Amino acid sequence: MLFRQVAAAYAEADFSNVCGGGADELNSRTGHTYLTGFADLLAQRVLLATEGQAKETWTRFLAALEEHQGHRHAITQASVDMSPASAAGSKENCRNAAIVNDKYQVGAQVNAAVDQVRKAAARRGDDTRAELLKFTRGSWRKHPEHLTEKERTRLAELDTAALCTAKADQLRRLFQGLYREPTAGAARSRLQAWCRLTRLVARQYSAPLLAPMVKAAGTVKRHLESILAHWKWGVTNVFMEGLNSLFQATKRKARGYRRRST
Repeated sequence: MLFRQVAAAYAEADFSNVCGGGADELNSRTGHTYLTGFADLLAQRVLLATEGQAKETWTRFLAALEEHQGHRHAITQASVDMSPASAAGSKENCRNAAIVNDKYQVGAQVNAAVDQVRKAAARRGDDTRAELLKFTRGSWRKHPEHLTEKERTRLAELDTAALCTAKADQLRRLFQGLYREPTAGAARSRLQAWCRLTRLVARQYSAPLLAPMVKAAGTVKRHLESILAHWKWGVTNVFMEGLNSLFQATKRKARGYRRRST
């Protein structure tokens, strides 16, 4: 009964006003099994969910869009993650779409680099420092003013001034501050300066441990134009991330689903 009602409502859907689309991958079950969801980020509604995560999912999405009075070339913004497949899918099919790298996805790349530095430092440090670093993952992801007293004490014990993890965290906080810039021109200058500073810090400390941060800076440099598109269009994938959270919560409550069609 539910499937019949959803199918009937979807058949009547009108996508003629869709001009800003977002795509996000959802892990549907254990292993590398994904669904890709597409949404109208301006109207905040789901347009399609389809199996897979490659650029072929864009072909299915655009077919569904045009079946519901939409048009692929009416899409002017495509908010996607930083994978080549996502960008290729929109570029090859939507000639007027500007690629917008979602700021949370970009930030996640930098956060992941900090965590890689922390793990490498824990493996190379002495037993005491390694044990302390092991339980500080959440602390490095917080703003200093949000740390608990216990977290502050633990970080102080690490003598953070001498830690590569602390240097990586300082770079992460600088990067987060870049999104407060009011214009794309100011953001461009600061993003380029951040990339240079990251490489300089890594050379200054001659620290191979900072290699993940250098790699993250390279990613930012390669995707600079699509990152700066955020200032022009102001779209994010927050709506899609919220749907992902609801989907994962529902999946856990149901103890998983045997079929993806469910």
